[in-house]
Amino acid sequence: VVAPQVRLMTHPVALAPLRSAVRARPLGITRQVAAGAIGLAVLVTGCGAGERSAVGLVVGVEPAGPAEIGGFTLRSEDGETLVFRVDELDTSSGGFDALHLNDHFMTGQPVAVAYRVEGGSNVAVRIVDAPWVEP
Repeated sequence: VVAPQVRLMTHPVALAPLRSAVRARPLGITRQVAAGAIGLAVLVTGCGAGERSAVGLVVGVEPAGPAEIGGFTLRSEDGETLVFRVDELDTSSGGFDALHLNDHFMTGQPVAVAYRVEGGSNVAVRIVDAPWVEP
């Protein structure tokens, strides 16, 4: 038996096929649907009037200081690239702070973002894990 050759690339998203190939036990479709419904409910609960949402992979993080994130770039499920500014995030009920985006950027794990548009810029107001999305 010849072992397949694996070439690692520098960007974490390049590891997604490798991670999915070595997953110990993939989520069943029922669990994926349930996780997606729960995740969307958590995200929508935090959404206010005039807010939008997007789901995808964090493909870039813009630091605003030594321990601050000023913005990030998301590649949505449909392939669209969205740039977000980060001000104050709602961290209640599963929402996380902007520094946690570094973990998602490094691991290629998807996120769901609730945001509003201000002066033509997307401003993230809430970010949650999106385990129902296959990276």
